[in-house]
Amino acid sequence: MYFMDIFFTKDLKSKLMQKLEQDISAIKSKWTNPRMDLIVVGDNPDAASYARVKQKFWETLWIQVNIDFFDENIYNDELEK
Repeated sequence: MYFMDIFFTKDLKSKLMQKLEQDISAIKSKWTNPRMDLIVVGDNPDAASYARVKQKFWETLWIQVNIDFFDENIYNDELEK
């Protein structure tokens, strides 16, 4: 049964990736290239690692990703700039 779970999971992932690629292509054909900005506040290595994993994922779909790292003492009005 475990093997079947893995099989269906891979199948689902493949279908989701195809759908994402289609959606992104539709966006790119109508507008400009989409971009994702990730904001990491503080020096938590897990948060930075998570952001880099997300960056790699979205870049496989040709989405420009920008990661901004900020000190944990930053104020909201500074982030909004």
